[in-house]
Amino acid sequence: PMAYLYALATAKAHRGHGFGRALMAHVHDLLAKQGYEAVLLVPGEESLRRYYEAMGYRTCTHIREFECSAGAEDLQMYPIGKEEFCRLRRQLLPSGAVLQEEEGLDFLAEQVKFYSGKDFLLAARKEERRLFASELLGDASLAPAILQTLGCSEGVFRTPGDKEPFAMGLALKEGAKLPDYFGFAFD
Repeated sequence: PMAYLYALATAKAHRGHGFGRALMAHVHDLLAKQGYEAVLLVPGEESLRRYYEAMGYRTCTHIREFECSAGAEDLQMYPIGKEEFCRLRRQLLPSGAVLQEEEGLDFLAEQVKFYSGKDFLLAARKEERRLFASELLGDASLAPAILQTLGCSEGVFRTPGDKEPFAMGLALKEGAKLPDYFGFAFD
């Protein structure tokens, strides 16, 4: 089991006094005692990578993020529930991926809608005519048709990949393996 830390912050007036590091050390100890083997987080900005590296975290997963415009053709796709999404996601995830189910998926389901179609699975939210795809699994070349079908003119898609550094991890137990893919950050 792995824990996912989200939205950790120290008030500006109190930065540089070691409060964040002390909190992280306490959380690491608590998680290890509860049986967690590793902890993951997604830094909110690049400068935080160095901060977490100093605590022993290392970048363990990467994504590919790209923008595109709607294409001319629609495709067949349909909304699905989170149970169906989980079932299909397990089939399409790359090896070494974190499943991210249960509470994390419950939270995500409040932020995005789940869709399926031939050769793809999508978790995305619309903001007017712009789509933000938290995760597109399967054939990424379908992104322009997905946008057209959902009535969006442009979109940003995240897929498994090796381009942009994404999640960082810290092994809490000796021999713990960090994942190769972590798909969802709570943006």
